[in-house]
Amino acid sequence: MRNKEAHDRIANLQITSGSEIPQDAEITDLWKQLKQKMVLARQYDWLARYAKSKNLTALELSIERDTFEKQDGIDVSLLLKANVEQTPCGSFRVKQGAAGGAELFARFEFPIREYTKVTMKEAAKQHGFLEILEMSWFCHEPINGKPCGMCKPCVNVVAQGMGYRLTKKALFRCYVVQFVRKSPLSKLKLPRQLYHWVRHGSVGPEVAQTGGVSGPL
Repeated sequence: MRNKEAHDRIANLQITSGSEIPQDAEITDLWKQLKQKMVLARQYDWLARYAKSKNLTALELSIERDTFEKQDGIDVSLLLKANVEQTPCGSFRVKQGAAGGAELFARFEFPIREYTKVTMKEAAKQHGFLEILEMSWFCHEPINGKPCGMCKPCVNVVAQGMGYRLTKKALFRCYVVQFVRKSPLSKLKLPRQLYHWVRHGSVGPEVAQTGGVSGPL
């Protein structure tokens, strides 16, 4: 054991199934309204409902300072940047009375809000636990237990100079998807065959049988 003192501070793991989190129409409606303005993952709905159901007021979320924040729309990182304040312990939380959707995050704290993947990597290297940090998981849709290269976290990892954490196949998928998204093709509904080819290296069997179904990549 590398650091027994740190080990002893880690509480026992508590597992809660998504089906065990109580529904809350107010929170879900707020999430839906905010989702119309930005790309907003589903977890922020159920995390907010979970925090409320457990009466938590400082649930820590690892939302980092995204070096490549969207400038053409509202992103979660930009929304928080405008509506959080630093706490005495150095973390960040949503300001009292914040509106515009930021209240969805009122029960959370953001301890790494001012860190990027690069700065965290350098800190981990300096303190001798880089190999532990690089065991962290980021991919939303893994393929055969490996990062897909196509989801936003994978794209961010590559954009921040850490493409070495992806396989060669995942890097290829990342570059293809990024090329398509930045080209005029992004305005079209691409054949589902292309999605399967990029993601799996072949056309999916259900697509081959139907001749393809159009849908956004």
